[in-house]
Amino acid sequence: MNDFREIPICPTKQILDSNLDLLLQDINIEGPFSSTHHYADAMFRLLYADFIQPLKEALADVYSKKRHNIKCYTNVQIIGMDVDDGIHHMLSLGTGGSGSSFKNGSLLCLSCDQFNSIGFATVINKDKNKPTKEVVFVKFENCLDFIFSCASDTNFIMFESPCFFEAYSHVLEGLKEMASLPLPIENYRVFGYTKVQQPSYLSGSSQYNLSTLFRQGVNAQYFNPFSPSQWPDANRLGLNKQQLEAVKSALTKELCLIQGPPGTGKTFISLVIMRLLLENRWVVISHRNPSPILVVCYTNHALDQFLQGVLQFCTEGLVRIGGNSTCEDLVRFNLRNVRENYQKPRGFFKSINGCNRQLKKLGRSLKENYEKICYANDFILDVLLLQDYMNPSHFQSIRSSSHNEDILYCWLGGDSNKNNIAQVFDNLDSCDPMDSTEENTLRQLWKLDQTTRYRLYKLWLSRYLNEIKRNFLINLENYEAVLAKKTQVRQEEDLAILKASRVVGVTTTGAAKRRKLLQAVGATIVIVEEAAEVSEPHTITAISQHCEHLILVGDHQQLRPKTESYELAKTFGLDISLFERLIKNNLNFIQLKEQHRMRPEISIYARHIYPELTDGVSVLLRPPVRGLEKSVHFINHAFLEDSVNATKSKRNKYEARYLTKLCQYLILQGYSDTEISILGMYEGQVSLIKQYVSKVPAVRDVLVTTVDNFQGEQNKIILLSLVRSNDRENIGFLSSDNRVCVAMTRAQHGLYVLGNIDLLARKSRLWGNIKQSAELEKCISPILKLTCVQHDSYQIKDISRFDDVIKTGGCGKLCQKKLTCGHVCPYLCHVTDHKDLVCQQDCLNAFGFDNIYSDRNYTAMALGL
Repeated sequence: MNDFREIPICPTKQILDSNLDLLLQDINIEGPFSSTHHYADAMFRLLYADFIQPLKEALADVYSKKRHNIKCYTNVQIIGMDVDDGIHHMLSLGTGGSGSSFKNGSLLCLSCDQFNSIGFATVINKDKNKPTKEVVFVKFENCLDFIFSCASDTNFIMFESPCFFEAYSHVLEGLKEMASLPLPIENYRVFGYTKVQQPSYLSGSSQYNLSTLFRQGVNAQYFNPFSPSQWPDANRLGLNKQQLEAVKSALTKELCLIQGPPGTGKTFISLVIMRLLLENRWVVISHRNPSPILVVCYTNHALDQFLQGVLQFCTEGLVRIGGNSTCEDLVRFNLRNVRENYQKPRGFFKSINGCNRQLKKLGRSLKENYEKICYANDFILDVLLLQDYMNPSHFQSIRSSSHNEDILYCWLGGDSNKNNIAQVFDNLDSCDPMDSTEENTLRQLWKLDQTTRYRLYKLWLSRYLNEIKRNFLINLENYEAVLAKKTQVRQEEDLAILKASRVVGVTTTGAAKRRKLLQAVGATIVIVEEAAEVSEPHTITAISQHCEHLILVGDHQQLRPKTESYELAKTFGLDISLFERLIKNNLNFIQLKEQHRMRPEISIYARHIYPELTDGVSVLLRPPVRGLEKSVHFINHAFLEDSVNATKSKRNKYEARYLTKLCQYLILQGYSDTEISILGMYEGQVSLIKQYVSKVPAVRDVLVTTVDNFQGEQNKIILLSLVRSNDRENIGFLSSDNRVCVAMTRAQHGLYVLGNIDLLARKSRLWGNIKQSAELEKCISPILKLTCVQHDSYQIKDISRFDDVIKTGGCGKLCQKKLTCGHVCPYLCHVTDHKDLVCQQDCLNAFGFDNIYSDRNYTAMALGL
């Protein structure tokens, strides 16, 4: 493994049995690298180990038959081969299997000998090859001999790799290619330079126009961005000081890092920069061949959001690569749909049809070869099929028998009724072919002992199969060459579309998958959103060698890139993004400092992470939460957690019940289910809360999700379950400041945190600071104080007390407020306005809605029943 480029992307049995320490020796990603090859080598080995380690652990589980964390499929069989833009096999999953449970691109591991040998296949779910309940389509990876040696009735044990293979494979291939290519911005990311130069397409006399940013009525002029005195004032541009600094850096530096703490408007400033770059595109075009601006995001959701923003000022020339968009506005901009309406170049259909004809012909030959191989593995062949692979005298000797049919079968000891055919195959499987030297010594074949007959037959069979396999491989090589030509023709069409566009959007995985296409597009300017959430290998393979201007926008103090291996993250820093590593290496960055999300009572806690964070004017106008005394409260408790079955996840039943009832109460205060989100720190807790809320109609549509999945999102009210509470004083990943940062910064109006704050404060400095601030604000206690607009405030000391107040949403006392007619409201305290309430007394206000607010009816209406 001295040259990482020789390491196969799809693992082998040898790699899975090897020591990963050999793969990772001499890796150090801190500080500068000695060369681009050294850099690509380190990134490859770390990412490869992150994929291999969980696979090794899963295989060890299978060996030990524990199988706690993986699902094994038994009695899996290869039931056929399909040739359609590739060689695909069909697997029958046996009893209890479901092909639809596998994700396209997943890696499956199969064995028929207790995993002494392993075959690897990736899942292929094409639209016309949708998996059924019992069948899945796969592509075997570099293991055709494994397939050729199996009879059709061979039963396999199979399990799915814990890591999603496609997310790794394209990036790993890209890293191999990088070793022989010049890298963009390599001075900073490889050699550790910290003095950033201007983009090479700009000169000292370049001019920019910022007219789109100027307030209405202000005339804008061209100016030199490298002259500080010519820059307009931030107020004239509708920006604050840090936003203006971010714009300056993005327009004048070839590498720009913008950190945006929660609520400071990272996406807003990215869109401002994008708009300015588009409207000054002529600056780039005048020095380079025109190319689109490439936008790369970690998730499809973030990409959709960003491109929707781009549509506000760029309604044409936008292309989104990848089919996982959920945004209707972007449908017509998807590359697939743009391609359908694109004027095909001359000769396009001729080339495609010519390729299809060749593929069809070669495909037939491949299927014939495959069927011959399968037949040879399942049956004893006719002597005439083996004639060309036998010594002529042996052929005559066999034919001298009085047997007219199934001569070889009878010669091998088979009976005329074929009752012992299984025994014949078992005997064949137990011996090896003889060699040619021994073959030449044999005479009178009908007098040979049975073992010698088996060995001689296997020699003939091996010659026959070797020729068919050679033909198969030749046809396969030709097939793949024609398929590559067809792909190239289609890619040229895509290339023409993308080169003519102004903005191209893609996820990091999509960029790695389409890296050759994007290399050909040659985007000069690349903007990476969510840059601190993306692992460094994923980031660098998304950027082509033609990039001259890279803008990274993110926040390294929120969630880091996800890794499969905790050890690799801890020991080698695999969970550190390129964004964070550049900052750690003292590259200058711009930090946005004015937040526009959280009420000041909430942003207090964010300042333990961002000391310079300030509140924008808009958050001062956010209303307090209705029905609760404070907009922030920490409900401190000591109720113990428990584990979820045999998994590592945790849950806390007290917190799940409490937050479900608190959510019910807030709904009764007039909040809609879309204005409240319940977040859990663990998947196990999220599953438990979902069970509880699903039983309450009024709250069953409230979003319940993990903190990790809610990064980049916000809501008016956040109910947060911290979960951890145990006698071992183990707080797990609640010790991660990055994760706590996300959890505490999602709320706009109200934040209610339920957890063992005393335990967390003892084990974490950040939680200790949060507790201290909460004590100063008098918003931490086991008691939650509710408020009533008509009556005094009241307290919730335990969950059962909630049952009284969620009947009507009020404090439980009689309302007694005067109606417009002068009579007193006779019902229990409620949150519904009196203007629609019909008086039940004999008065002028009683007209037709009798008894609509009886206690029973009111309660049902308030709860949405």
